[in-house]
Amino acid sequence: MTDWSGRATQREQKPWTFYIFLGLVMAVSALTLLLRGPTHDFGDSWWSEGVSALAEGLFVASILGFTVDRLLKSILVREIAKLALTTIFGANAPQEYISNLQLELESVRAITTSAQWTIYLEWEEKPRTLKVTCDNESIGRNISSVEAEPRSPWLISSTEGAPQGYFEEYRYRVSSPVPGLRIEKSHSVDYNRDQLAKIGKPHGDGRIELPAAKLGITALPPGAASVLFMRGTSFQNVPGSFPLIFGRICLEGKIRVRGPALPDLRVEVFLGIEKLEEMSESASGRSNDGEGESEGWPKEHTFRTGFTYPGATVRVAWSPAISPLERAGRLRGERAWWRRRSAVRLGDPPRRHPGIA
Repeated sequence: MTDWSGRATQREQKPWTFYIFLGLVMAVSALTLLLRGPTHDFGDSWWSEGVSALAEGLFVASILGFTVDRLLKSILVREIAKLALTTIFGANAPQEYISNLQLELESVRAITTSAQWTIYLEWEEKPRTLKVTCDNESIGRNISSVEAEPRSPWLISSTEGAPQGYFEEYRYRVSSPVPGLRIEKSHSVDYNRDQLAKIGKPHGDGRIELPAAKLGITALPPGAASVLFMRGTSFQNVPGSFPLIFGRICLEGKIRVRGPALPDLRVEVFLGIEKLEEMSESASGRSNDGEGESEGWPKEHTFRTGFTYPGATVRVAWSPAISPLERAGRLRGERAWWRRRSAVRLGDPPRRHPGIA
């Protein structure tokens, strides 16, 4: 990472150095003018007149440097900024830009104020794949004066040869105010795995979709708030990845990766092509539930996204923590250690390589 602290300090100190230099010039010029006065006559030589003229010029220039120069720069910056803002966002902006901006703002009806994904990774032995369970919790709101259409969730397909993925749970609740009354209407749905298996619509590419109409979800009324929780499971290869797609504008997102398979994996999270940095334990606000500590695997990895546009994709990627060659070497070393340990227990001297004394 780039350290900007040193550069910022230099930028802050540079003006003070400049003004100290101007002060010294002003002081020298003023002293020269005083010595040139009637009580300190240096004569009418050419160098005396030259020094006097130079001192007057430096004195006036230093005063201008302290006052007018700084004022002119501030005025110039303000005028340029005003012109830029007027040209881009004001009446001077291109009509095509204004029309596109208006359409984009009119199309925003509902937003997601916060979203959190919890990815739970564990090994599936038959076949040897990674079982990926994803929990999605989000809070949304309709900020427009018209209804917002519901969205149909879908689950990524499992890898070839692995069991088919499935939805385990889906809960959705909508609360909308009643105009003129201090009450609100609410509507909620709650489905388990067996019910979702009948609602799910498989596609040719292997993904499973839950149609909003079959879920009983209607349009989100103006000013209404929604709370969503859903859980789905699929089976993936290693290395592999799991996509998380933003359907609406999201103000803040959080991704947590946990599970007993973490010691064997190196986890990275990308927003588009940008790699997200893992949050520290204090900043992520992890719960001190002790999960994973007794089993010996890390508790979790936490990542965060800021303001995100619709259609943006977060990709949770994983790969082996060590290379296949390193893993094979470790297995050979462990087997040799167990053989030597067994030989010692039986009272036989451990076998040594002929080339080792």
